[in-house]
Amino acid sequence: MKHALALSFSFLLGLSGSLSAQPPAPVWPERVFSPYVDVTFQVDLAGTARKVGIQFFNLAFIVSKSHQKPIPAWGGVGTLKNAYMTGQITRLRAMGCDAMVSFGGAAGMELAWAAEALPPSTALQALVDAYQAVIDVYGFTHLDFDIEGAAIARPKSIALRFQAIKILQARAKKERRRLKVWFTLPVLPSGLNYWGKAFVSKAVAAGVDFEGVNIMAMDYGGPSKHMGKDAIAAAANTHRQLMGILKNKTSAQVWAMIGITPMIGRNDVAGEFFYQKDMRMVLSFARQKKIGLLSFWSLTRDFPPPSGQMGRVSARHSGIPQKDYEFSRICAPYTSPWRNLGLGLAGPAGMPVLKGTGTLDPNTAFSLDLVKAPASAPAFLVLGTSRWDLKLFGGVLLPKPRLVLSGTTGSTGTLQWKASWPGWVPFGTGLYYQAWCADKSAPSGLCASNALESRNR
Repeated sequence: MKHALALSFSFLLGLSGSLSAQPPAPVWPERVFSPYVDVTFQVDLAGTARKVGIQFFNLAFIVSKSHQKPIPAWGGVGTLKNAYMTGQITRLRAMGCDAMVSFGGAAGMELAWAAEALPPSTALQALVDAYQAVIDVYGFTHLDFDIEGAAIARPKSIALRFQAIKILQARAKKERRRLKVWFTLPVLPSGLNYWGKAFVSKAVAAGVDFEGVNIMAMDYGGPSKHMGKDAIAAAANTHRQLMGILKNKTSAQVWAMIGITPMIGRNDVAGEFFYQKDMRMVLSFARQKKIGLLSFWSLTRDFPPPSGQMGRVSARHSGIPQKDYEFSRICAPYTSPWRNLGLGLAGPAGMPVLKGTGTLDPNTAFSLDLVKAPASAPAFLVLGTSRWDLKLFGGVLLPKPRLVLSGTTGSTGTLQWKASWPGWVPFGTGLYYQAWCADKSAPSGLCASNALESRNR
């Protein structure tokens, strides 16, 4: 059953005025484009988000300022005391965007490696404190551990890192905070190497809860004219390897745990060039398999080279013919504009499910689909521009209501609301949605769906 809401939707946005303050760190969607940003360069993240449509970033890298103990520092230089990047992250979150932090990288010493130098009695606590300090200063909910080079073959630091992550996750769970972990590992077209496979196996054996494995689809060691195909082969073979390690996961679940990060343009290895056609090929593959993370190295390289620099490796340009932010614009649509915030109130027949469909690009159609609701029952779609989180009848009404639309579910317990996203709405506009239904068999006479958040690019 369908119910139109186009006029009411425009009315809602017209009433909203300026956006209400958003949570400190938004929920990330299931599939996301999050390019690496070399924070040793000055980058206006909020400005880039508005201009290009990127919603999430991966800030690289935090390493240790000391080789004798773990002291977190951006690029190994600035410590956390000057709160470097704090203003940037605050402005991003005010737009409903966010960033994760990446520890490690090819250069510098990852914090767990530095902790090796401490006595066993103090090493773990010092490492936990170092990671926690970064989380606390910036409010990060997503951590990336980029383990490459010699760091991937150091059993002591690997074990320390896994122990620290488990402590951090247990602490976050107790405090009801989100803390998601990605591991970024080197790869060949044939998949993870021996050390990479061993790393993932040890993480599973240690009981670490990780979101996925992000493969560095770059620097294979020799010339290649098929970098897009090589990246796809690397992802497919990594998926095959993870299926053998994560035996309790389905194929679709493992694909959702795959990330792909090429190095755009001229790679460090002579003869390796990753072109726009390669990025489009990887993007198509990512959509087909529904991988969890799409990225590239790096945002500061997403520019054409100046005169005389074509074909050269640089941290400031790609070394190939391109437009400003061309790779970013190719990848930005990969991020889903819909975020499932959970909650809901189940009735005897289960909990209704609300799903959003559509890109939320200007003047494009989208729909909200309610399924698994009571059949032939009155239903109400609650829309808001901010969260309320009001405890109600044993459930939680998440949106602060600005508009309530009524409807009646069909004989199969479904209902659809359709609208068109207005072209005049500013980038980063967020809305919250939740459906409530009459349920005669429920103690309160009501059931409620999960809550959704949408945010346009």
